Amino acid sequence: MSKKKSSLRWVLGVHSVTEALKAHPEWVHEVLLQEDKLQDFSDIEKLCKDKSFPLKTVGKKALNNLAGGHQGVAAAMKDRPQWDDSLIDNDKSLVVFLDGI
Repeated sequence: MSKKKSSLRWVLGVHSVTEALKAHPEWVHEVLLQEDKLQDFSDIEKLCKDKSFPLKTVGKKALNNLAGGHQGVAAAMKDRPQWDDSLIDNDKSLVVFLDGI
């Protein structure tokens, strides 16, 4: 796994990782797949190869060290772009930040 974890955000779970890889490929740092479940992740493995994402197979213990509920797959994503006040017109803009819906 990467030594530069502090600036990375981990996405866990089959569907979350798949969508993250499709929606924001420019943010992908690496993808981890559980070595004894590779047959379950052929779609993710193909997507990684097609997009040239770094792909590593690791043991379950390594994924458990990241978090529970990983389903055998995790993706390290580079930090998202930060908010920039220059993008809005302060007199006419309404900005709503949500952390979940």
